[in-house]
Amino acid sequence: MSKNILPEIAKMLDVEMYEKFKIEGMSSDLVFRIGVDGLEMERFDYAEDDRIWVTLASCNFVDLLTGKAKIVKLPWKPKEGETYWTFILYDSDIRLGIEPHEWLDDIFDFALFKAGWIYRSYEEAETALPAVAKAMNIEYKI
Repeated sequence: MSKNILPEIAKMLDVEMYEKFKIEGMSSDLVFRIGVDGLEMERFDYAEDDRIWVTLASCNFVDLLTGKAKIVKLPWKPKEGETYWTFILYDSDIRLGIEPHEWLDDIFDFALFKAGWIYRSYEEAETALPAVAKAMNIEYKI
């Protein structure tokens, strides 16, 4: 049996194994991932009343491998209890700063996610801070 090179292919396509993504040119409702058995698509199983992953034997994966299609990465979303970095407004001097938060699946978290202000690391937030502060027309503090 040959070596399964799907982890290497995923890396070349700049996604992790089992990381969800969309494919440019495909319906915006379709979500894919690369698993050990190939390209998988998320589906709703009405019998089980749950989301399932179906391995595809289609040209979508070939299109990705040949460069005819490209991956559209979805924004990172923390799991419940996971720490993320975002912005905070310091009231005392009206400056934007950076602080960690724990993802609680609450309205605050989802509002920040929708705004695109959820970051895996302090460094990612620090890189985004100047543009966000400029868009809000306020100073920032690192």
